[in-house]
Amino acid sequence: MTKITCDIVQDVLPLYYDEVCSQDTKKLVEEHLQSCKECQKELENLSAIVPVQQSETKQNAQDKKMMMSLANSWKGFRKKAFFKGIGIASLVSLLLIGSYFTLTEWDIKPVKQDNIVITEIAQLADGRIAFHIDYLDDIDVYRVKYELHEDGNFYMIPLRTIIGKSSLPHFVVSEGYQTFDLPSRQIDRDGKINALFYGSPENAQLIWKEGMALPKASEEQEQHLKIED
Repeated sequence: MTKITCDIVQDVLPLYYDEVCSQDTKKLVEEHLQSCKECQKELENLSAIVPVQQSETKQNAQDKKMMMSLANSWKGFRKKAFFKGIGIASLVSLLLIGSYFTLTEWDIKPVKQDNIVITEIAQLADGRIAFHIDYLDDIDVYRVKYELHEDGNFYMIPLRTIIGKSSLPHFVVSEGYQTFDLPSRQIDRDGKINALFYGSPENAQLIWKEGMALPKASEEQEQHLKIED
């Protein structure tokens, strides 16, 4: 049999007297009263007090129900707020990760023209145009985008990440000699190439245009840029 103290019994005696306690509580109180004279006296004293009006009892029950409803509502609100917080945190994390990759991994930023120096423009024996590139700011270039415009201008646009960073050599469009296979491009591309530029259309360096006579490549260039059969 479960033992409870007199303090606990005397705390719940009003509920017991008004018959608003649970059956388990009622059973525990009655078992205690059988052997406790002090609590029996308290019950007798309680019986001598003017009974609580029925309306007040109902109001107390309604207040209890309201408090329980508010407690449940608060629990539901906290649960929703918790999952909402997780969702917001996940979204912020995705945005931060996306921003990081946009800034450091996507080759979307054209190299400024004042950072590019092109020299030694010449024509190889096989018809390709050769030239030497230096990037003055020493930041890696990862990709070159090709654009052929309706006017026949062909642009080689060097791109890099918004936040420049170093990379493994085979991922980098390295400085040094570059070539442009004009004969093949004329065949592969839709439209005739009238001029070749290095850089974005807004500010590009002219490498070759139709009618321009380029110097023949030196023996050193020929050997350096020789295509293996």
